[in-house]
Amino acid sequence: MKKRCSPRLVQKVYSKARSWRKTAETLNDLYGVNLSHQAWRDYATGRRDIANQAIRAALGLEPRACPTCGRKYPVQLGRFLAKMTPAEWDRWHELRRQKKYKAARHLLEEISNRKRKGSRGRGQKKITPAAL
Repeated sequence: MKKRCSPRLVQKVYSKARSWRKTAETLNDLYGVNLSHQAWRDYATGRRDIANQAIRAALGLEPRACPTCGRKYPVQLGRFLAKMTPAEWDRWHELRRQKKYKAARHLLEEISNRKRKGSRGRGQKKITPAAL
């Protein structure tokens, strides 16, 4: 039985193969998919998640969660964390708790549209995933 594909598993295969192209060949043969070596590398490093439902099913992954209403945080939420202030983080969670998903999505859109530099006020700390 095939293991569920995870970024950690991809990293282990890469550490043995020492080449992303060889890693992609091995994993594509194992799971019966056709992903590029760049897609495997981005998935392993957390830059990008696999969105195609057929490929996710072949890799043994559950359906992808929505960033506004899903219970699990997708990989891309980390990109919003770099731009969020602690107050915005609390506001986003509060909107989700109240099931105001449209307002939560608009908040994320505002955050993603603004420039990264100067987005946090003076003296405010950057939120990191480890702090959660």
